Amino acid sequence: MRRRLGPLETFYAAAHAEGMLLDVNVVHVEPALEPRLLSQALALAQARHPLLRAQLVEEDRVVSFAERPDAPTVPLTTIAWGGEEHLDQQIEDVFSSGFDSATEPLWKVILVRDSARDRCVMLLALHHAAVDGTACMTIIDEILTACGQLEVGTSPDVSPLPLPPAVEQLLPPGGRFSRPRVFVKKVLRRIHKPPNALLPFDRPAPPRERRTRLLCRSLGRDATATLRRACHGEGGTVHGALCAATMLTAYEMLRPIEENPMVVCASSISLRQLCHPGVDGQVGCFASRLKSGFRMDDSVSFWLLARQISQDLSRRRERREPAERLLWRADQKPGSHDAARRAIRDTLAEDHNHGRSCAVAISNRGAFDLPDTYGRYRITGIYSAAGEHLLGPNVASNFVTFHDQLFHTLAYFTPLMSSETAERFSDRVLSLLS
Repeated sequence: MRRRLGPLETFYAAAHAEGMLLDVNVVHVEPALEPRLLSQALALAQARHPLLRAQLVEEDRVVSFAERPDAPTVPLTTIAWGGEEHLDQQIEDVFSSGFDSATEPLWKVILVRDSARDRCVMLLALHHAAVDGTACMTIIDEILTACGQLEVGTSPDVSPLPLPPAVEQLLPPGGRFSRPRVFVKKVLRRIHKPPNALLPFDRPAPPRERRTRLLCRSLGRDATATLRRACHGEGGTVHGALCAATMLTAYEMLRPIEENPMVVCASSISLRQLCHPGVDGQVGCFASRLKSGFRMDDSVSFWLLARQISQDLSRRRERREPAERLLWRADQKPGSHDAARRAIRDTLAEDHNHGRSCAVAISNRGAFDLPDTYGRYRITGIYSAAGEHLLGPNVASNFVTFHDQLFHTLAYFTPLMSSETAERFSDRVLSLLS
């Protein structure tokens, strides 16, 4: 198995080589998984998905996914529970770690076992060139399914899947995609890019001192159901409401220092529905980002903003703007891994606005129909983020819904934002959604 990286994958590979954009998932499971059982389940996931067996190989300045004959198994480290602060430190360390492409696959797992309470936390760190949010949920579900089946002696389904092409090769050529790239370039140049307000920094710091930290929260089932009903009644979407809550919280921080700030939110957009052939169940990276900017003042209400964001993103999806942007950037930017790394290094050296590009980013994985139990195991929480401490937004709100409950991860970047400020930010977001 061997395939050259596509342009989006090349960017993520270059970003990861510079120490950022590692995708980390924090999965709470009860009762505690046994390391031997988990190790078997990880091996089955590797056997099913080619990118979980792959390593990054560079030859003649071309970087490819490749499976070597002696492909290593996924590294699994087991440690004992040492309290919440210890777990927070483990998560922070994972974001700052990397992969040795010569000896490791593009993911690794840390199992934190709390034997006294018969529970565990599974930390899955994955290379963003190989996964998106949907792929992470697929991997988590398959691992827990295998654990439940292996424990009772059932053979899990490990039917191998083919290696998917790069997302740029799967986007349909019809409609707007058939128009010349110069037309697309002119259209994109007309998009208004207003001045971008950034949140105040608690303490500026150079890139080498910045870290990604997480605050993990959730809405109860009743509050989640109420939010869904309200979105339907108000003519908005859940994603629009999530953006509105995060952007209004950012505005409340900006209001004392800036009049009518332009708050920009970067939304992660899945491209899986546009891919042909389809990529359902496939592990890979099939996503893009869209930025939405709104001029804020005290007259902007929560539901007004939620409807505006919902309508804005809906229109842009209908005209396939996320895919157009991805294809245009693929045509305009250098495609080599070395060129991408040089560009990232230059940006880091400038460290303009301490690497912050916008106030907030939103990743909403959506609603997943996960089983209530996997044999005797059950998932009690899933939290996730990408490491954006070097370059990215002021804060990133990441959401996923399962078991009729909304789980929220606030990723913040120390020391640019303190834990106290992050606590207030997260609490306010959830209060607006409740």
